[in-house]
Amino acid sequence: PMVRRDFNDPEEQFGFHAYPKGSWILHMLRSQLGEELYRRCLKTYLERHQYGNVTTEDLNRVVEELSGRSFDQFFDQYVYHAHHPELAVSYSWDERAHLARIAVQQTQKLSDDVLLFKVPLPVRFKLKDGTVVERTLDVKAKSEDFHVTLASAPQLVRLDPNLTLLAKLSFTLSSAMQEVQLADPEDMLGRLMVVEQLSGRAEALEKLKKVLNGDSFHAVRIAAAQSIRAIQTEEARQALVASRKQPDARVRQAVVSALAGFFREQTPGLLREVLQQEKNPDILSTAIAGLGAYARPETHSNLLAFLQAKSYRNSLADSAIGSIRAHDDAGYIAPLLSTLRSREAEFSSPAFSRGLAALAWIARNEEKKEEVREFLLGYLGSERPQRRVAAINALGALGDPKAVAPLELLVTGPKETPERSAAERAVASLRETRKPGVELGAIRGEMLSLQKENRDLRRDVDDLKKRLEAIAARAATAAAPPKSSRDRK
Repeated sequence: PMVRRDFNDPEEQFGFHAYPKGSWILHMLRSQLGEELYRRCLKTYLERHQYGNVTTEDLNRVVEELSGRSFDQFFDQYVYHAHHPELAVSYSWDERAHLARIAVQQTQKLSDDVLLFKVPLPVRFKLKDGTVVERTLDVKAKSEDFHVTLASAPQLVRLDPNLTLLAKLSFTLSSAMQEVQLADPEDMLGRLMVVEQLSGRAEALEKLKKVLNGDSFHAVRIAAAQSIRAIQTEEARQALVASRKQPDARVRQAVVSALAGFFREQTPGLLREVLQQEKNPDILSTAIAGLGAYARPETHSNLLAFLQAKSYRNSLADSAIGSIRAHDDAGYIAPLLSTLRSREAEFSSPAFSRGLAALAWIARNEEKKEEVREFLLGYLGSERPQRRVAAINALGALGDPKAVAPLELLVTGPKETPERSAAERAVASLRETRKPGVELGAIRGEMLSLQKENRDLRRDVDDLKKRLEAIAARAATAAAPPKSSRDRK
């Protein structure tokens, strides 16, 4: 639920539920009230409560006052209870009665926090003669059927065509309806929905390729590239290769990203072609990132070149660092260390932090870590908090026990700070991952010492046993009665 009191930290109230879900709730209110009334409600709410504290009920009262309608159930199910409706929908046509049947099931798992929803589900029917019929289904039961009388069988059935309902809809169009939907130039969301439904289906490859190279909106073409990638056949890869020359850079980037998702012998060569032909830095970054899966000599030289490349906010070097980390090759330690030293000012803090993490990662298995350790320790006092925390985390990943003492100073620092939390984790990690040789040597020494102590103890016990036996023998002799004279004779 958006409104709850079972949080451990007040910051939990300002996350995904408050902002994306809150935006969706306002969008649904706007859809149900209409643009003019919705704006009047918000204006009144803001003016009435300016400079004051508010609760959800304050907004609800204003909406109900100006609309003359009750929104108690709306706020109860979307704000005070959890989740959202999950609607499994199916369609059938009764030719004899001219009825379109829409069957709806609410499939969300019910609990004290998740209830059955009562929601308006808009449905649009497009007939063959171009007629459009709009209906709103009042969904409220676990399972129910709705019937709509139409003049003829619809060519297309669209659920929530204007995206006005926060719900997960499961509704697969027939192949014929998919064709109609993909050909509708006015319904971008509908075309996008069909492309997502076709994702990974080899039989839909030609349809997806046509969308990738012909749809009027770049986001639909991007989705088509991603859907083709999900097919993972050689035919799908060839379809992407043939579609590289896209006029929109965003779509070209999506095609390059999709090609990088095919682990094939030809992939690094294609990515290097992109590096030679492209000028767009985002597309170059995508190609560089794709090379991370291929630790080859020619790839090594490409990454070193882009590690030194100049670009806005050092995006190309940042991508190279990501691939260097993926290669996990100690041969990159020296050039990466040199780049971070000489070009620190050119990196944003997030990118530089990733550089520190990559450096520690590829150096973690090296015997000699002094240079990397000292470089990372130098950032414990950085004026930039993100770099301080990144250095602490990197020292934990490096696995050098000599970093424990400086890190322990941070463990005693102010409570509830990112630095202290990171230092505690790093110190714990370093103590748990001491070198196996050191551990084994210590154990071996302890075992030898115990063996020696055991031998000495056994010898002492044997000596004591002999002494006790001698004492017992003397005592027995002394206690025996003296012999008679006859016995002596």
